[in-house]
Amino acid sequence: MNRKKIISILLVIITACSFFVVYGLNNNLTIPGLLVGYRIQVENDYAYVSHNEGVEIINIEDKEKPEVVGNIDYTDGGFGMAIKGDLVFLSADNYGLAIVNVSDPASPITLSETELG
Repeated sequence: MNRKKIISILLVIITACSFFVVYGLNNNLTIPGLLVGYRIQVENDYAYVSHNEGVEIINIEDKEKPEVVGNIDYTDGGFGMAIKGDLVFLSADNYGLAIVNVSDPASPITLSETELG
């Protein structure tokens, strides 16, 4: 193959990939297994990072070696988050509002889920 043909094929592939990335971002599509972080909140020695599959709870006491200690799984995403005491208030796509007790960060307990509308 000549150089022009190879470059043309590469440009078509790049254009197609760009279209799918932009389309996916504009339509809140995610690739399974690929986490996209939305929000972060730090409380004491823990960082709570919401993403497209829920929330990761990360112990940040050792700044050189942060460690994931627990998670709140919501396959439809954790888009917004607030923390008050031992409670995480999480806005999840299908669940609307989830309230999760994180007094034991390694074993969060969902207290309630409220669908909106």
